[in-house]
Amino acid sequence: MGRKPVVCLYSKSGGKGGKHNGVTDSSNITALSHIGVQVFEHSHFRWFTQIPSETARLHTRQFALLFPMCLLLCLQSPVETNGTKAVEISHNDFLEFKDLSGGLKRVREALHKYGEE
Repeated sequence: MGRKPVVCLYSKSGGKGGKHNGVTDSSNITALSHIGVQVFEHSHFRWFTQIPSETARLHTRQFALLFPMCLLLCLQSPVETNGTKAVEISHNDFLEFKDLSGGLKRVREALHKYGEE
């Protein structure tokens, strides 16, 4: 039996010194100040590990607070686990991941070429 993912949403109250408070939902992603996510690392094909290499020595999961504009996509299908620390995403979700990964490579190549000129 897998754990249900926990989504942590934060919104900043109005004003210059407004505080960030947890919210249960939002009708608009831009109304959020941060989104808490668990970091997974791609291992092979459609499999991702819950313990990325950065925290592997401690055998702990990694979490991050993202700005809403940094959130690229949400998975469309539930993930499958095999009883280990790995999860498998659907074929369609993997195709989106693959497209995004390829785009990152093209951006890096463009930045590298821009720096050479």
